[in-house]
Parts: sequence; C-alpha cells; structure tokens
Amino acid sequence: MTAVGAGQKILADENNDLDARKQIGYAHRGTTSTAASAAQGVLRISSITLTFGRRYQIYTNTLIILPSVANDRATARLSHTVNNTNAGTGSTLMALFNTAVIASTSDGISGSLIYTYTPAAPGEILSVCLWTQRLAGTGNISILGTVGAGIQIHVDCLGPDVADTGTDL
Repeated sequence: MTAVGAGQKILADENNDLDARKQIGYAHRGTTSTAASAAQGVLRISSITLTFGRRYQIYTNTLIILPSVANDRATARLSHTVNNTNAGTGSTLMALFNTAVIASTSDGISGSLIYTYTPAAPGEILSVCLWTQRLAGTGNISILGTVGAGIQIHVDCLGPDVADTGTDL
C-alpha cells in the first residue's frame, strides 16, 4: 500500500495491493440441484477475465451429495473453459470428488472442490461449471449446500504466479 501525505490525492491504482488475495468472482445457488442420474449441471460462473502472470484459486463451499436410493455412488466436478464460452459437463475437468457407496438417502457425503489455475496465455476469459453425475447404482443424485450457505463457487486471485520451488520425492 502506498503511503499518503497530507493533502495528497489517492489514485485507484496506487491504493491496490497487487499481492493480496482478492475475490474476483462468486456464484450462488440457494436451492438443491435437480436430481438426475446422467451428467447434470448445477451452477456456472462465466466471463471472469484472468490476468496473465497471476495465480487463481477456484473452489466451492462444502457440498453434500445425496442419492435418491441407497447404495449409489456419485461425483461432484468442476469443469472450465478459458475461451469466453460457457463451461459445461463436457468441458475440461479441473477438480472432482467421487463418493464411496452412500448407505442411505439421508446420509449424504460432503466435500468441497478446489483448484489452482494459472493462465497459459494473455486474454483468457474463465467460465466454470459445477456438475454432478451418478457413478454407480440406480437412483438420482442431487447436490445440496450446507444450511444457510446454499451452493457456491468462488474465484480468487492469489497474486503473482510464483515458480515451483518444490522437490519431487
């Protein structure tokens, strides 16, 4: 943050902290998803302009996957596009969680999805789709949000992209 002296005007660009995490996109669905067995879109966020050389985190709140019959398996997935088209169930996969067998229709399995993304080129415009699908069994699958939170997708800018400093073991 820039120091400001008495009587000095603050310009918008001078007051932006480029290293701070900042939310740049948010989507909310207050209702449970439509129950389906095939791939079913739940929530989409689009038209997020990404800056080349920055790192982004795309994530959901805690979601609950619930079957309509006992002993089904399911998945929740995030797919994306970066070419200014709407993402859907057939777009590039970013993150997923697959459930084990869900024992009953009242015992959903909860989890969240998170993915870190760095634009490969200038001018990328992000669209993200949250979707679900039954993996095994005979019923339909729904996604619920936690009480009071609904279903959410967040897109945060983490700041400048940094080089990989890790060591493979």
